[in-house]
Amino acid sequence: MGSTCPQTFQRGNRAVFSPDTYRKVARAALANAQSLYEESKLLYESGRLARSAVLAVIGVEEHAKTAAYTLAAIFPDQADVLKKSLVDHNVKQVIANSFEGAQIVANESPLICYQETGTWPLPEEQLLGLFVQLARIGLKEIAPLPKAAKKYNQKAQEECEGFLTTPYIKNAGLYVDISANEEILEPTRVEKHAKSELLGLEWCIEQSEPLEHILSDDNAWKQFSDSVRSKVTLA
Repeated sequence: MGSTCPQTFQRGNRAVFSPDTYRKVARAALANAQSLYEESKLLYESGRLARSAVLAVIGVEEHAKTAAYTLAAIFPDQADVLKKSLVDHNVKQVIANSFEGAQIVANESPLICYQETGTWPLPEEQLLGLFVQLARIGLKEIAPLPKAAKKYNQKAQEECEGFLTTPYIKNAGLYVDISANEEILEPTRVEKHAKSELLGLEWCIEQSEPLEHILSDDNAWKQFSDSVRSKVTLA
C-alpha cells in the first residue's frame, strides 16, 4: 500500500508525517477498534460489565483516531493539530461526537433518496458523505486543543446530568477509589453504562464498514480521497 517515499518531511522546524503514513495509522486504529469491540462484546456476554464498558470506551477513542487520521491523510496541510490533540481523552471524545453529528447531517440525503425511491445509497456513498461533512468542519474544529476540548466536555456535563467523560468510565471501571464522604467506589459503578458504550462502539464500526477496504486499496483510496476533496472544494 502506498509509495516507498520517506514517511516524514519538514514544515518549518517541525516534522510532519506523510499522507501515506496517516492513512496507514488510520487503518491500524480501525483494526484496533474492531478488535476492542469483539473483546468488549465477549466480556459483556460473560457478565464482566465494568471491563466491557472500559474496552468499549477505548474502542470509541480508537475509532475517533481513525476518523482524524483519515482526514489528515486527505488534507495533510491540516494535520499539525493532531500532534497535541490525539493523546488527550477529551479531544478523542470531541472527535467521536463530531463523527456522530456529521453522520446525522450526511444521512439526510440518503433518507430523502430512500423516501423517494425505496433504496438506500451504497455504504461507500454514505461514508463519502460523512467524511465530506467532517472535512467541511475541518480538523482544527474536530480535534481542538486539549484545553478547549476539556471546556467542551465540562459544558456538556453541566448541561446534561447523564453525560460522562470517557476518562471517568475508563478509570472507574478499572480502579477502586474512595469518595470525599468515605464511600467505597468500586468498578461495578459503571456496569450500567456497559450496554450503551458497547452499542455506541458497534454503531461506529458499522458506519465505517467500507473504510477498511478504502484505506487498504490504493485505487479505492485515490477515488475516495479525490472525491472528498472535490466535493469540499465545490461547496
